[in-house]
Amino acid sequence: MPHPRHLREYEDILPGSAERILRMAEESLAANQKMDEMIVRGGIADATRGMNYGLLAFLASLAGALICAAIGQPILGGGFLASSIMGAVAVFIKGRFGK
Repeated sequence: MPHPRHLREYEDILPGSAERILRMAEESLAANQKMDEMIVRGGIADATRGMNYGLLAFLASLAGALICAAIGQPILGGGFLASSIMGAVAVFIKGRFGK
């Protein structure tokens, strides 16, 4: 935005230019706000999708542990169980302390 004195000088040189400059600034602000909103919504969607996939992987790992235990493979089942627990702990730590 130009200084009000400069804006007056623009208007003196080209009548209507002050209105055009102000309208341009308003349109630019509206576009920036819309872009910021899209960025925030995209970040929320990414985080939600990541949590859903993480939950699915966690449940699949637990299911693998249960299946291995049911068919008599306790070591393999323990591996599945350990990986799911470590993954869950990592998510809790990351969620608590940020990225």
